[in-house]
Amino acid sequence: MTARPQDPLISPVTAQELAEWLVGDAADPLYYVILNGSTRAIINYIGYDLISRAWKLTHDYWPTGGTFANPSLSGQEGHYIGSINLPFANLLSVESVTLYGDLSTDYQVRGDNIVLPVRTFSTDNQAAIVVDYTAGYGLTADDVPDDIKMAVMMMASMQYDHRGACSTADALTLSGARELLIPYRNPSMLV
Repeated sequence: MTARPQDPLISPVTAQELAEWLVGDAADPLYYVILNGSTRAIINYIGYDLISRAWKLTHDYWPTGGTFANPSLSGQEGHYIGSINLPFANLLSVESVTLYGDLSTDYQVRGDNIVLPVRTFSTDNQAAIVVDYTAGYGLTADDVPDDIKMAVMMMASMQYDHRGACSTADALTLSGARELLIPYRNPSMLV
């Protein structure tokens, strides 16, 4: 399974806002790079996209659960999964669902999941499932919760002030951003 954004990343915090926070020069090219890195790390940590972006989820094979054991050794507990969790969702819309290369309308959306009719195999080399969807809190930075924007600002500040001596994981924790983000984490990321 792969999930890839189809649009560029946009930070909910601008270089101008970071410059004002750091009392620096907004023209500093590092601000843009650090803001994007901090935003990407926060998206990965909370498991949700922030500002609306198109995503493409691809399952090359139909996902399964359990084990498909030899019946003579043990009972077969394996099964094909019909509910697919959309990564980084905060689902805004589903544009299309393709099952083995055929466009499908036979699905239901439940939260950040797609419930599909189970089809187990194909005779061609098409991906089993391809879902094009849009995810994020909304279209602009104004739609992103203030705590998340503050976490981006805190993490970016820590990385700017300690550049070269601070990993992304350390910046998330040492800046205090991690504590702000706990209520926003995707429950499926907590396993």
